[in-house]
Amino acid sequence: SDSMDVMIQKVLNNNVAVLKETYQLIDPTTLATTTAWLSQASHVCFFGVGASSTSALEANNRFLRVCPKTECILDARMQLLRASLMSRGDVAILFSYSGATKETVAIAKAARDAGANTVCISRFAHSPLAEVCALLYLCGGNDGPLLSGSLSVKTAQLLLMEVLFIAYCQHNPAECERHRQLTTA
Repeated sequence: SDSMDVMIQKVLNNNVAVLKETYQLIDPTTLATTTAWLSQASHVCFFGVGASSTSALEANNRFLRVCPKTECILDARMQLLRASLMSRGDVAILFSYSGATKETVAIAKAARDAGANTVCISRFAHSPLAEVCALLYLCGGNDGPLLSGSLSVKTAQLLLMEVLFIAYCQHNPAECERHRQLTTA
């Protein structure tokens, strides 16, 4: 029953609040560890199922411009296969708002069991996915059942990926510049 102006303002306020909450949840130690892992990894895989698959794909697209060792597979069965073929020192970054998506938890277990470093991006610190992964990034937002896959949650996830992207570029400036030039030529 809100007017268009009121509805637009509420959407804006919600998105700003989600971003601020996500910002407050970023742990600099976790960021430093993840950046080091990414820098040393031979392969970096972004995983997500359902609505979270678009966040994984966007993260991969962002990193691929400066880091040719990244990949994202959208099919859940192929993600599980890829995760099981990871090696010690590779990095698996898994997106799941709930942290309870069965397929994503299975993918995380396969990556962990293969020796990969696992990073979870979720809303909930106490979830099956968070228990499996070595590192956890919490995103803000309260996605209700009718808002599953809302853009405010995606925005929070992508804020975390942008922070990680910038940290990676700062840690690897020459490599990132060389690859950036190759991808813009």
